[in-house]
Amino acid sequence: MIANDWPHEATAEQRKWIIARLSTTTDAAAARAVGLHPSTVCKWKNKVALDEAVNQLLQVPREQALIFITEAVPEAARIKVEALRSRIPQVKQAGATEILDRVLGKATQHIEATGKDGGPIETKDVSDTRDFILSTLCRLADAREKAAVVREPEP
Repeated sequence: MIANDWPHEATAEQRKWIIARLSTTTDAAAARAVGLHPSTVCKWKNKVALDEAVNQLLQVPREQALIFITEAVPEAARIKVEALRSRIPQVKQAGATEILDRVLGKATQHIEATGKDGGPIETKDVSDTRDFILSTLCRLADAREKAAVVREPEP
């Protein structure tokens, strides 16, 4: 089960119960945590499917985390918007900046790159140098291998 793949017939109330059930030890405790009477949960026609969803989520901690985070998004958004109503200018500014950055993306930062003393950037083709280094390393490896053969210990 992925975080957005709830049982199709689950109501908002049942989804809240599933989330509560992940952090409680009994169905009744989860029911009370979301303001339901335990007998209400027992009477749900799709209770078996909901129990299966809980069991799947309990086996995959990453999925549990995604469920909790996804359910917290509206609250997090409300908190960001409340910052706009702050009487403290710095809090108001920070809230506005964060909302704009998340919705529109951060402002583009322009970088100007120049070479020495503001001149053009110098480039150098090093492909010949790379070939020279590789051939030198190969020659050294061959020489080392030949030297090792000559120095084999005598019986």
